[in-house]
Amino acid sequence: MKISKGDWIAIVVFIVILQMLSFWCIDISVSALISGGKVVSAFMSMSPDVSYHLGVYLSIGNFAFLLLITVHHILHERPIKKEVKKKRESVKEEAKTEVSK
Repeated sequence: MKISKGDWIAIVVFIVILQMLSFWCIDISVSALISGGKVVSAFMSMSPDVSYHLGVYLSIGNFAFLLLITVHHILHERPIKKEVKKKRESVKEEAKTEVSK
């Protein structure tokens, strides 16, 4: 499966948004923990402990997703480039044989 340039841009934007969301969640949770308050803009919990851990888990998941995309790119994109190179060489050879006829 070849991923187009537009797909890569969408994936990168998605990863950046998830990472910003996790940092924001960690930030408001730590602020609430330090001040001894509650989190009023958290996802589903007003407990700063729960929203802190949610942000940490989201950040870990985002990192794992980034690793998965990197491994996919390393394993699947390079052989495709070799196949394209072989196809180009075969097309050049066919063009040479047609010219010589």
